[in-house]
Amino acid sequence: PYDVQRATARLDAILADAPHDVRALVERGYLASRAGNVHETQRYYKRAFAAAPANEHAYWSYGWSLLDLGHPTCAIVAWQGAALLHGGHPSWLPYSLAMGYWRAGDRARAIAWYAVAARSLPQYWGDAKAVAKYTHFWSPQERATIERIFR
Repeated sequence: PYDVQRATARLDAILADAPHDVRALVERGYLASRAGNVHETQRYYKRAFAAAPANEHAYWSYGWSLLDLGHPTCAIVAWQGAALLHGGHPSWLPYSLAMGYWRAGDRARAIAWYAVAARSLPQYWGDAKAVAKYTHFWSPQERATIERIFR
């Protein structure tokens, strides 16, 4: 199991030595969002964006943090920004957008994006067994959402 306290201590030590370490800032922001700490989430991501304004991973992660914090429309915007920075068709975009649209209440758009994910990556999204295997590390709320979309 993932030890959040140990991870937080490790990241804080990294950031004490390298305050602009984007990977550590992003992970610290994500952990803050998982704890429901909006202020800390915003603080760490703001620092990450200042250090690396065009970091696709930072925007992708920020989207998941925003979704965790109950802001699905903002999550969609963050993921769209990450996709633009990617410059192509990132494999994570369809299922991420499906999650965001579902949580925003736009069921039809969520199902349409999920269908794109299932066609693009059937080994992850094509059947219930694949979905369960791919999302085993997701939070219970995230798994419940993707399972509702899949049905």
